[in-house]
Amino acid sequence: MSRSAKAKRKQFRQKDHPIKKRAKVSKTSKRQHLPSPATGTTNNHVNYPPPFPRDEKLPIPEHDLLKCEGPFKQSFQRALETAYEGFVTDQYSEGDKCQFDHESIQQALINLDDYGLFRTDVTQPFGLGTKCAKTYVTRCLIGDEGTTYKYLGLRMFAYPWKGSKQKSSDKNLDAALHEIFKLNERLTERTIFHLEELEKKRCERLKEGSGLKTINGRAKFDITLINRMIDTPELKLEPTKHKDRCSVSWHADSSLEHFSTIAVYQTFLHNESGKESPTNEGQIKKDRTLHREDEMAKRWSIALRVAHNSEGPGASRRGTDIDTAVVTETPALSISLPSRSAYYLLDDFNHHHQHAVLVDGNGSQQSAGVRYASTHRLLREGHNVNFMIERCKTTCSHFHRKGAKLWKSEQLLLYDIECDWIRQFYVQGQGHKDNLWKYWSTPICELLRYWGQLESRTKQVIDLLSNAAIARCEKGERSDKEEMLSRAD
Repeated sequence: MSRSAKAKRKQFRQKDHPIKKRAKVSKTSKRQHLPSPATGTTNNHVNYPPPFPRDEKLPIPEHDLLKCEGPFKQSFQRALETAYEGFVTDQYSEGDKCQFDHESIQQALINLDDYGLFRTDVTQPFGLGTKCAKTYVTRCLIGDEGTTYKYLGLRMFAYPWKGSKQKSSDKNLDAALHEIFKLNERLTERTIFHLEELEKKRCERLKEGSGLKTINGRAKFDITLINRMIDTPELKLEPTKHKDRCSVSWHADSSLEHFSTIAVYQTFLHNESGKESPTNEGQIKKDRTLHREDEMAKRWSIALRVAHNSEGPGASRRGTDIDTAVVTETPALSISLPSRSAYYLLDDFNHHHQHAVLVDGNGSQQSAGVRYASTHRLLREGHNVNFMIERCKTTCSHFHRKGAKLWKSEQLLLYDIECDWIRQFYVQGQGHKDNLWKYWSTPICELLRYWGQLESRTKQVIDLLSNAAIARCEKGERSDKEEMLSRAD
């Protein structure tokens, strides 16, 4: 085809099918859409919390978090109704139908402490490869058999709340673990109720028909991370108002199934060792009254602040610095709850809020006691050891096959087993291993067996590649010699 004919054909195509020029996208249009002031939603259908009603000119404390006290009671209540919708509580009262078996729970926590289950964690709070730091709180993880929980670079391994299957297991320890399982079932029932109530409130606020659901999460928990906290001089000041001190700093809980609720039961014990001496009848010491517990509880508070996409499906939008997600126009709350209370972060609350645990910093002579908080969660897929073992079985069953993709998947699995599971189990010390070995010996040994198979497979492939490279080099040397000899002839 001649050059003129090609030009005419191109002109004809452009006439019938004009090429659309790509529109220039400004830098501002690439940014995350801000929530609509009226609805708390965005153009891309992310349901952000409703905004705090600034137009109502409600009083806000300048140098403190917003609390339910003095002239700020109405502001506090309006904040709960709007920006903090999804935070609800079950507060202790005699004869309440949602009451938990408080005395049994407290005795179980004492027994868990006596058995040495609460341990300090060493984490990397500023990311992998950064300086390690000890946590101010001691913790233990209890849940479904084989579950783990990973946060700040550390993987915790759970005690099964249905106890050990071994005949030689300690019955008192198994009973304490099972009491936590019963607490989990009760919190699940209460979560179902609160999610239904939240659904009604949201439908009323959004004026949605009954056919559209506003709740995406489910009421289910497979682990609880129990935090044991005491007031110590090492605690640092809360970084925004510099009044109270942080036992647990600002964060949103990670590794959870999207839209899953977090349920927390808190209770207080008097002496700072956390171990109460039971009476001859096996009951908790009688002089530790509910009034005394509540006096200790007044020194502690749960702090909440709005921070869009702190976790959840949109977490990648906020970057690595969680402080950039904070909505400064909405006041942060400080909520003090009595002992034996439960509170709930419902549905997507953890996605768009951060929380902290504070103890007052005014040098009060009243003992802060020991705060136990059992935080019940639902993990994402991949945190149960059975998931890893199934990966191992699938990968090792394909050893007869070859290819770069298979080699890559084998090496990724080998890295995960060694660095994310085996090393994580042993790096936490001999005491950690001694406590958990009777529950974790079988799965850890199975992971070690698959690790050995993958190591052998790796050596075979490396040897094969090395021999092939050597053979190729020797062949090249022979051909060079033959060429030199032919030239000499």
